[in-house]
Amino acid sequence: HASFFRGVAGPACRELRGAGGRGAGGMESVQVEGALLRVPVEELKRLTRAQAKLAERELVALRELTAGNSGEGDADAAALARVAERLRAAAQRVDELAAREREQLDRATARAAHLVACAQEDNAAGANELPVVAEVGMRTGSGSTLGGGALGANALRRVDRMLAEHMHREGCHTAAGKLADASNVSELVDGAAFAGAHAALAALQEKGGKGASPPSAAERLGPALAWAAEHRARLKRAGSHLEFELRLQEVAEEAKRAAQLAAAGDAQAAADARASAVKHVRAHLAPWASTHMPKVQCAVGLVALVSAGASVLGGAQMPARYAALLSDERWKDLA
Repeated sequence: HASFFRGVAGPACRELRGAGGRGAGGMESVQVEGALLRVPVEELKRLTRAQAKLAERELVALRELTAGNSGEGDADAAALARVAERLRAAAQRVDELAAREREQLDRATARAAHLVACAQEDNAAGANELPVVAEVGMRTGSGSTLGGGALGANALRRVDRMLAEHMHREGCHTAAGKLADASNVSELVDGAAFAGAHAALAALQEKGGKGASPPSAAERLGPALAWAAEHRARLKRAGSHLEFELRLQEVAEEAKRAAQLAAAGDAQAAADARASAVKHVRAHLAPWASTHMPKVQCAVGLVALVSAGASVLGGAQMPARYAALLSDERWKDLA
């Protein structure tokens, strides 16, 4: 990370500051493309935290495994074998994180170079020193040009990147990937982030086709929960409460499952489902109580109703706040 900031990011920032000082055109790249570095840098920070947590967790586990181990006897030999196995697994995980880290460093380096090239090109265009690579515009019947102008090579790459990202947002991942490859902008497009979001969205909207059993709540919520956990910091900055709403849906679905099992006469399974719902409330909703107390109380009340034997399946006799939790409309709201 230090070598990246010394060798690439530092010179890039100096060049961009210089470009901004030479004219307004130089700042256009910063305004349009400046966010490009944010994604790989945030991913590098996340990977660094993951490595630190992994090292801390493994050190604690190794101390526990080796405590009081003299290295003699069958029991100690078995304990050492477990230590060796855990170390191998940890080393493999570290290698995986390091590979992802190198990938993000390469991506950040390519993006910093692209920003510098765009700033230089903008300034050259402002000084009328840029050779025309393409003329863009639409001819009208009178021969005038709408939106016409000269584009340099990096400006064209900028347009291709925006088109590829738009196609990713619309779910056209294959076409977006082909455009990015053909235009040599793959390092500038965050296709994986868009693909993860669309996979989570597709799971939330999945209801099961004809002849196929509908997916379970865990199958529908799992990808979205994984995506929300991975982007927790970004969601928090955006003021999004998506993760809480997903956890709330988990509790509602467990309560619904408990009621279904009770109606079917499976008392033990219903009791297990109710216990699971209570566990979910304590583990995943209680930490949000300071900011979402009314909804947390509503979830607790729903579980209490189910535990008391109330039927929540029909919804006709349910208070509106509980019926809203069990409504299929909530899936649409989550999506």
